[in-house]
This record gives sequence, C-alpha cells and structure tokens, in this order.
Amino acid sequence: MSSNSNRLAQNTLLLYIRMLLVLLVTLYTSRVVLQQLGVDDFGIYAVVASVVAFLSILQGALNTATSRFITFEIGKGDISELNSTYSMALNCHFILAFALFILLELVGVWFLNNHLNISQDRMYAANVVFQISLVMFCLQVMSSPLKANIIAHEKMDFYAVVGIVEALLQLAVAFLLSYSHYDKLITYAFLLLCVSIINILMVFVYCVKCLKDVRYLRCWDSKKIKNFTSYSSWAVLVS
Repeated sequence: MSSNSNRLAQNTLLLYIRMLLVLLVTLYTSRVVLQQLGVDDFGIYAVVASVVAFLSILQGALNTATSRFITFEIGKGDISELNSTYSMALNCHFILAFALFILLELVGVWFLNNHLNISQDRMYAANVVFQISLVMFCLQVMSSPLKANIIAHEKMDFYAVVGIVEALLQLAVAFLLSYSHYDKLITYAFLLLCVSIINILMVFVYCVKCLKDVRYLRCWDSKKIKNFTSYSSWAVLVS
C-alpha cells in the first residue's frame, strides 16, 4: 500500500512539473514565434493548423478508449488478450489516420484554397504548411496507442520526460527561426514536424525496449473494433 502511494505521489509530482514547464515554454515561445513570423504569417499558421486540428477530438476519444482497454487487460494479467487489444488499437488508429488523411486532402485543401481569407502571395506557403500539418497530425494519431501503452503501465516518469524534451525542442525551434533565410512560415511548420517525429521515435523505442510484455500481432478482431468504436463514440459525446 505504501509503495502504491509513493508511486502515485511521484507520478503526480512529475506530471505537475511537466505541465508547469510546458506552460512556461509555451507562453515564452508564442511571443518569440509571433515576433519572427509576424502577425500575418502567425495568423495563417494558426488558421491552417486549426483546419487539421479540428478533428483531433476523434484522436483524443480513441486514445482514451485505447488506454482504458489496455489498462483493463493489464489488470486481468492475460498477455495474449493484452497483445490482441494493443494490436487492434494500432489497427484502429492506422485506419483512422488513413481515413482522415484522405478526407482532409479532399475537403481540407478545397476549403483552404476557396474559403479561407489568405492573400494570394501567401497561398503557396499556406498549402505547404497544411500538408506538413496533415502529416504531423496523422503521425500523432498513429502513435497514440504507444502513448496510451505508456500511460496504462503508469510510466509517468518517462511520459513527463518526453513532454519536457518536446517543450525544450519547441523552444529551440523558436530560436532557430531567427537564423532562417528561407520562408519562416514553412520553416516553422517543418521544424515542428521534426520535433513531432523525434517525440514519436522516443516513445516507440521506449515501448519496444522497456514494455516488452506488449507486442503488435497481425490479427483482426471485429468485436474489439466494435468495443473501441462504441467507447470512443461515448467519449466524443461526453467531451
């Protein structure tokens, strides 16, 4: 009981430290990025990225479902069912990422070029940023089960470290913008994509090396798909 209490207190402390550091870095980098990009480009990035991020609520709901089912299987102690649940979670996220990619390529590009109030001389940059943001979003969707796996195993120390590293990398991105001689809006989007890839690689390597009880299997279970969909739908409605 004492060990569980200590772990709970440690996890809570680490998450608070992560949240505080991310908040401080975000507040500072927002000002620096605004200075480097200028009001117009900063607004373009915010608007274009929001077109992609609009559907992130689906990712959050499916991520919640993944964490819930993985935690349940860990509690049961059935490794076979745990691996099957984890594998189906990855399958669901791959399908979701592919579907959203097609949807946003068809609808998002049309909406961007026909309905957003962006000056013609910045339309090329806006389209490049949209494509980069779309790739980044799909990568984040596909990596969600990895993060849910870490949370389900209560590895909050590593989860906090990943968040802190990401915040520091975003801080570095803000400073690197001042040295860029290329289009700063495109440079900013590309550097954020690099930060996202580094984040995903850290999570992937940790899951492979340290969470060896969970492995991806080539399988398909329609019942688990139904359970994920049902739980995620409720999560969307509640949120």
